[in-house]
Amino acid sequence: MTTITPVRTLAPVTPVTNVPAAAIAAPTAPVALPAAPVASTAVAQARQGATTSEANGRPGRQGKSQFDAAIKSALSKDPKASVAVDTKSNTATLVSGDFTFDVKPGAAGQPEDIVARAFFKEHGNLFGVSDAAAQLHLVQTSKDELGFHNFRYQQYYNDLPVFGQQLVVHTQEATVRSAGGHLVPGINLTHDENTTLKAADALKAIQASMTSKKAPTLKLEGEGTLGVYATNDGKPHLSYEMDVQSASGPESWRYYVDAQSGKVLDSWSTLE
Repeated sequence: MTTITPVRTLAPVTPVTNVPAAAIAAPTAPVALPAAPVASTAVAQARQGATTSEANGRPGRQGKSQFDAAIKSALSKDPKASVAVDTKSNTATLVSGDFTFDVKPGAAGQPEDIVARAFFKEHGNLFGVSDAAAQLHLVQTSKDELGFHNFRYQQYYNDLPVFGQQLVVHTQEATVRSAGGHLVPGINLTHDENTTLKAADALKAIQASMTSKKAPTLKLEGEGTLGVYATNDGKPHLSYEMDVQSASGPESWRYYVDAQSGKVLDSWSTLE
């Protein structure tokens, strides 16, 4: 029997630009960030297509002026730092430098990631983070042979996971050496249980989306997880992450379904 396998929707390659520290930090350089709160040439080029109408941001995209200020603040801390920029969301994807804070890692009563937390407090807007305690949950820690402590964070919104969005911070003593990953800024969603679909309804929506008469009957693996999923345009949706498999064969897929409209947002085969 021929089955129709859902095809993963591939995300477009996000243009990433390294913003050299000297180009922004030095007030006499041709592309320097001027004292007035306007974008430097380097930052403007890194954000091609940004418009004045989005100065205050929108769900999935941080405000232009807010991001410019975050870069300026980071470079005032370390003028030699480098910032890689996601032009779709106005956020950093990688920050490298020496960001030292007046904290004592390892001291009694201090959280193990106190240095990373100090970085988020001062420079969280680089990644669109306004409240690290609520938005970033520590999910993994490690220490490598060079003495670096590595902290991995999962993004959350109102206690719901933001699927696929994580950030890794590398620290050495009281200094953050780098922070990288991708987060979705500006999420503003309403979770109303009266209008939110149940996982069983989301499964029905997946089955209905398979229009072929030879499409397999699906069954849910485990339970669907309610969270936030950002589509290719960067827009966040209240969604279910669902792993399903064919009831009659080895095929299996991961689906993301809008928890309010029932629309299938994305899917791909998980069969190895």
